Amino acid sequence: MDMWKKIKNQIPNIFTSANLFSGTVGILFAVENQFIPAFICMLISGVLDFFDGFVARLLGVASPIGKQLDSLADVVTFGVLPGIFMYQFYFYSGGETWSAWPAYTAFLIPVFSAYRLAVFNLDETQSDRFRGLNTPTNALFIASMVCYFVNQQTIPAWMPYVIPPVSLVLSLLLVSRISLIAFKFKGKLQGREWLKIIFVIISLLSVVFLNFAAAGIILPLYFIISFIYYRKA
Repeated sequence: MDMWKKIKNQIPNIFTSANLFSGTVGILFAVENQFIPAFICMLISGVLDFFDGFVARLLGVASPIGKQLDSLADVVTFGVLPGIFMYQFYFYSGGETWSAWPAYTAFLIPVFSAYRLAVFNLDETQSDRFRGLNTPTNALFIASMVCYFVNQQTIPAWMPYVIPPVSLVLSLLLVSRISLIAFKFKGKLQGREWLKIIFVIISLLSVVFLNFAAAGIILPLYFIISFIYYRKA
């Protein structure tokens, strides 16, 4: 019985560790400009990141160490990995190889992601909502954007100049205090709760029909739906 209890306590941590493993493999792909495999690794990590918390609550084994391990894994998968996406894409899209300084702005993303995760662990106001852009959403947006342009026959000549300001804006959104919806449903779907369902449906349809281009719809829609959701909150 004690052995089963010990095993049960570690099941969520196995999911978290698998998230970290997949994110680390994704970094190797991204460094080699293999953006699609890196995106797949990030997506797998996102699924594992969802299930570690879900399993912990299901088994009733949520623990402080699991919370800290989850954040450490997320710093790598949803902080370092998207930062490398942006850094590598700067040069892939035609950025000047003689000067890497503009590309270094991409590493604001892991720095601000780490700070955002640390705040999240201590901020009790984020129990039912996010304050600022959450790291998985930010990371998946970056990876989708990069993969979209990589799949195009030609990348716009202005792309390298856009990467530094985009990196900065996304980094600031991570640590902003903007209220954004968290997908935790409480009881019956009434009133504003339906906005979450609408967002999920539109997002899924966008992915099906637009592939990576869906990122350009999903992220702005996320902010719009969240604004409407908390308008009278």
